[in-house]
Amino acid sequence: MEHCSEREDIILVDDETQILESLTRQLRLWAEHNSLNIRACQDAESALKVIGDRADQVAILVSDNRMPKMQGTELIQRVGKLRLPVVPIMLTGYTDKVDIQAALSAGVFSLLVKPWSRDELLQELDFALETFRSRKSSFTGNPELKEQEYLAAKEFSERFFSFSSETARYNVEIDHHQETVSESGISRNYLDIISLTEHSFLMLVGSIAGHGLEAVFVAAIIKSMLYRDFVRYRLTDDFDPGELLGWMNTKLSEITASMPEMFMTFVACKINRERGEVVVANAGNPFPVKRSGDEVLDIVTPGVALGVNDKASYRTLRAPYRPGDTLFVFTDGVTGSGEGTPSIDSNSLHSILEQADPEDSIPSILSRIQQAAGLNSFTSDVSFIRATAKDPDEPYELTEQL
Repeated sequence: MEHCSEREDIILVDDETQILESLTRQLRLWAEHNSLNIRACQDAESALKVIGDRADQVAILVSDNRMPKMQGTELIQRVGKLRLPVVPIMLTGYTDKVDIQAALSAGVFSLLVKPWSRDELLQELDFALETFRSRKSSFTGNPELKEQEYLAAKEFSERFFSFSSETARYNVEIDHHQETVSESGISRNYLDIISLTEHSFLMLVGSIAGHGLEAVFVAAIIKSMLYRDFVRYRLTDDFDPGELLGWMNTKLSEITASMPEMFMTFVACKINRERGEVVVANAGNPFPVKRSGDEVLDIVTPGVALGVNDKASYRTLRAPYRPGDTLFVFTDGVTGSGEGTPSIDSNSLHSILEQADPEDSIPSILSRIQQAAGLNSFTSDVSFIRATAKDPDEPYELTEQL
């Protein structure tokens, strides 16, 4: 590709010629559309030379991790020390023992898990380019390393774990709310909705324990793999949430083998409107609560948290889910069940959810839960979903409360 010196650059780094050529082909039209040069390098040293020569004209660095002489994590660390507005993206396989903390210290913007799709790659690059141009316009050249680290992780977590509203059009009205309590603003909660068939979808909620920055990227690896390696091969109405949790537990145990303090509480709910049911599997998360008329019940599905026991299995429980029924799913930050944290008992929680009006906002419901638990504010990150089954003749609506 002809290089135009006045253009900004995207640098691709991979020691495998076939992958480097494939990346270059995939990105040629995208780069031309965005007025970028593609500069391909087969080793980290070549990439550092280009970056040294081009300085703040380098917009994006896309680097493999496993390379001879210098790995991608070290390359990104070195680039971070140059205090440039470049936006680094790491390529990795899930079996790589990526030094996540080292990569974050240099300001990794995103992880792409091999093999990625072209659409996934281009979406990440669009975000990266937008971020680069925003950084460049206000770049001082001397940010504090820790501040840079947390800013990059916060940007990543906000994008990667954003709630998708495009897959929930099943005559189910969904409200959700998330709160982050840490000063960094980095959430360790996981929330997603995935379409299975025209009748069924998955609702996934979880929270990962461990060091905040590493936890964000471990959860990102799991999310990247979840659809690509498991869900897409099982897009049927008979999808088994318990089988999903078993698979996630195996993968998380592999990834965190050297990080025993890291585990994930998680609940997977499959809603099927044609059958009028919800199927739930749970891994250490608070039990989902279903309200049907005046009756409020826990969907009791005990299971060990993911990553604690690599041999664990997870059973499912079916419950009716018919027009007018409401399903409440939330992380343990809502119930204050963490060690040393005031908690709300089941009867009080049920009473609050039973009395909640459909028009009540989730923050107002959470405020009542706080008061009942004796809390002035939540002490752990909070994710809360309310999913109400509507009559098929009613219009679909999704609201987002942040």
